[in-house]
Amino acid sequence: MDYREARQGEIPFLQEFIQEHGVNQWNYLPAEGLSEEFALIISGDALALCVFAGVQLAGFALLIRGEACPEALAEYDDLARICFVAEVVVSDDHAGNGLGAELLRRCVAEARAGGFSSLYAWRHEENLASAGMMRKAGFEFVTSYCDPEQRSTGSQRTTVERFSI
Repeated sequence: MDYREARQGEIPFLQEFIQEHGVNQWNYLPAEGLSEEFALIISGDALALCVFAGVQLAGFALLIRGEACPEALAEYDDLARICFVAEVVVSDDHAGNGLGAELLRRCVAEARAGGFSSLYAWRHEENLASAGMMRKAGFEFVTSYCDPEQRSTGSQRTTVERFSI
């Protein structure tokens, strides 16, 4: 497996990839929100870390830095000092092989290299695959809250997790 940062010209491909491999009952992926996240790559406020199996994209993580992080995270930390993992997507062909956890570990390394103090991620409370991936990468539980606007299934709760650097 080869890991590298995505190039700006690859953004449309990443957008297609997330629609193909990231949509499930647990994920909230509105087109407008995804467009805004990918625009942050162009502005330099985010990056996409990709993993390839040969020439085939096997997965990626979208890491947002500093003040560009979601405002909701200001409840837990100073936005200027944190990063946020907005997306982690692994293709069905490569799921269950630890690629998601490795992408998260590489996000931690990027945040550390950038001088940030914490890295945040959130998931559906009942998404066991995401929970395991975050646990393997060293993330810790912060809180869970009712979030019916973004979570239409199960408990309708979002869980916030943090990696302190």
